[in-house]
Amino acid sequence: MKENLKVPSEKLYHLCDPEVFSQPEDEEDQSSRNGIIGQERAAKAVDFGLRINRQGYNLYISGLPGVGKKTYAQAAVSDHAKDGPVPEDWIYVYNFAQPERPRAFKLPAGGGHELCLDMENLVASLKEEIPKVLGGEEYERQRTEIVKEYQNKRNDQLDELNKFAENNGFALKKTATGFMSVPVVEGKQLSQTEYEELEPALKEKMEKKSQEVQLKALEIMPRLQSLER
Repeated sequence: MKENLKVPSEKLYHLCDPEVFSQPEDEEDQSSRNGIIGQERAAKAVDFGLRINRQGYNLYISGLPGVGKKTYAQAAVSDHAKDGPVPEDWIYVYNFAQPERPRAFKLPAGGGHELCLDMENLVASLKEEIPKVLGGEEYERQRTEIVKEYQNKRNDQLDELNKFAENNGFALKKTATGFMSVPVVEGKQLSQTEYEELEPALKEKMEKKSQEVQLKALEIMPRLQSLER
């Protein structure tokens, strides 16, 4: 009984004649070139837009995903551009003066690619040459001279500040934010408690002197910072 209910495999599908899907050769070439089927009006609009050779004109293609918009756009633009002049290259390079505004350069066609290769070769070369230079005796000699010159100038500035403070009855202590002036009486640095016990007239005089020392420190600090840089 079950054997009679079996369906032959040849009855489970329908074989289509490939000739049904054939089309004239010229139409096939046109569809392949356009990359889009059934959108003749859109194709004509794109062709018309590409032939407008003026600034301010743009093309916008909209449609459902997967219908071939990108493929068609690339094919149409390539087909339109093949008979035109080769455009020049535009590149953007880093602007050290204004990092937020890269500098634009126009180069002959292909020049941008050549520049990229040249820069890659330059960086590779610098990675080899710079360590050699920085590890040489001449570099170490010049570095030592610069550091020595910096230390001498720094010491001169500090000596000037220390002498000014000493002449006004103070000693200086370096802090994270600058210098702190400490009162000195008869060669002894006073603590905060000892300072508070001084006579009012002497304290007032020393406060004025302290302000002068602090102003002198504010004058010299920028010089020291400049030397450090």
